[in-house]
Amino acid sequence: MPVGVCQGGVRLAGAMGGFVQSDAGCVRWCMRKQPIHSPGAAPSIAIVGCGYMGSRHAWAYAARKPAPRLVLVDRERAAAEGLAHALGAAGVDARVVSPADLETVDDLDAVDVCTPPPEHTPSVLAALHRDMPTLCEKPLSASPEAEQAMIQAAGRSSGWLGVGYPYRHHPATRWVQGVLDEGRVGRPLVAHLRLGVVGGRNMWQHRLDPRSGGGVANEVGSHLVDMAIRWFGGVGRTRLLAASTMCRMRAIGGRVVPIEGPDSALVELRHTCGTRSVLALDMAAGAHFQSVEIQGTAGMLWSSVRPGFPAVVRQAGDVQPEERLFHTPVDMLAAVIDAFLAGLAAGGPPASLLPQPGIAASLVTVNRAMRRLSRHGGAG
Repeated sequence: MPVGVCQGGVRLAGAMGGFVQSDAGCVRWCMRKQPIHSPGAAPSIAIVGCGYMGSRHAWAYAARKPAPRLVLVDRERAAAEGLAHALGAAGVDARVVSPADLETVDDLDAVDVCTPPPEHTPSVLAALHRDMPTLCEKPLSASPEAEQAMIQAAGRSSGWLGVGYPYRHHPATRWVQGVLDEGRVGRPLVAHLRLGVVGGRNMWQHRLDPRSGGGVANEVGSHLVDMAIRWFGGVGRTRLLAASTMCRMRAIGGRVVPIEGPDSALVELRHTCGTRSVLALDMAAGAHFQSVEIQGTAGMLWSSVRPGFPAVVRQAGDVQPEERLFHTPVDMLAAVIDAFLAGLAAGGPPASLLPQPGIAASLVTVNRAMRRLSRHGGAG
């Protein structure tokens, strides 16, 4: 596959397009020449993994008009068949295919990978090998080697790779990016990023075992690491400041079971630009909450995706009241699905779906530190 230079970066692509990794380490896309299906036609999309997130993706597709034709794939065939039956009753074209037979389906336009994180790599690589546009649930991986392998495979493929980080698609997140781009708070010095979720949906999400792909860092922290890297660039050092288990017993699957790993953590990222991000994350919140506070040399900002909370920016020395604006509720998963479908129609992914290198390196550092704490009884 030829390698060329594109706007100061190295092109990792063939004739139809591909990812470009710039000298600064960011990834963007050189557009394919043609979309993968006729404009206005309903694409055929395989959903790999029909558990909680796969079902949510399927119903999000079902709400689009026209709804894509869905191919449902799960190693537990009953999960795929149950979802196909429910979708069919709602008038959605959905059929079940076994994992072994997926590669024989010749009318696919795209693949949407919704399995637990350790199972992302083989599914993503197989889809990209078939030159399929591919959407993957977050995090792409908690392994830096697997993350790099998938991004490089996308560069060799005539397909493309997107990652479904929902907070990227919220107006509050885009507003923060705009304020930073305009320099309204000066050079960012320290950022406090907070995300708390209820947790307790599946046992694997609370396990620190790398084979499960769970743990509060992967489930919750990946969102915050993604935002921090997008806003402030690469991370030179990641440090776990504290971790604890706040809810030692949880109701999961109709049973009350003990939680095996920390469900809350405080993490520090030292970005190469000099900014310090402090991430507060947990799976023990009574209700979902998210916020961002950034202090810079010329002012500060505060924002949240929660409706009713204002986005605020105040510049140093302001004599006028701080600027406030409010965001309306947003279905962030629907926004991810809409972005993926728009990419299929256009022939390449929107910037909001591009994979962000470096997330896995921070996640693996935090997960290893948590496992050491747990072995020595330090996660209290």
